[in-house]
Amino acid sequence: GNVLPSQGWPNVIINTSTRKAFRDNIRGPLSIFTNLKGESTLEASNRRVTIKEDFFYVTNHDQYYTLDINQPSPVETFNIHFGEYFTDQVLSSLSKTGEGLLENSFENPGVRMEFHNKLYHRDASIQQVIYEIRNQTSPSSCWLEEKLYELMANLLRKETSLLRIQASLPATKTSTRKEILKRLILVTDYIHEHLQDDLSLEQLAS
Repeated sequence: GNVLPSQGWPNVIINTSTRKAFRDNIRGPLSIFTNLKGESTLEASNRRVTIKEDFFYVTNHDQYYTLDINQPSPVETFNIHFGEYFTDQVLSSLSKTGEGLLENSFENPGVRMEFHNKLYHRDASIQQVIYEIRNQTSPSSCWLEEKLYELMANLLRKETSLLRIQASLPATKTSTRKEILKRLILVTDYIHEHLQDDLSLEQLAS
């Protein structure tokens, strides 16, 4: 029954508890997948990751994902799907202030910014915003957009940090630096998924 401010996908937050859920091959907007309790499995771009408590995973606009929850105890999700118009406006605003910019601008006409698909630790600032949203019984649209803006700014800072790492890698070709960063992300995601294991350098290299 809500009147949407613009065409396209709106901001949607799915905060619920369930033991079983399966959403197969869903085309979504820029999204954050996280769980306040329990864990889920997400597949995107032929990669399958386990999202444990205190971590979140990022997928991009128009990217297909499969979300699977199958646990003996209820899993509390807090998945944020950013609206298309909202995302474009926030990223444009942040890039104009210089936040998240390196040599290249994110304001490429007609092209949305692509974030790296990656598991991130849910740091204190993101944790605070998520619980503020969760515990607000009837937030106004302006208040909610301010909180989502904070999350988007945090995402942009994390992406900028990755791009700085990529730019600093000792390789001549840009494509080589991108490939090295991709492999570093794969191995850090693996570490996040297996924090309880005694991982060897050989396992990580493999």
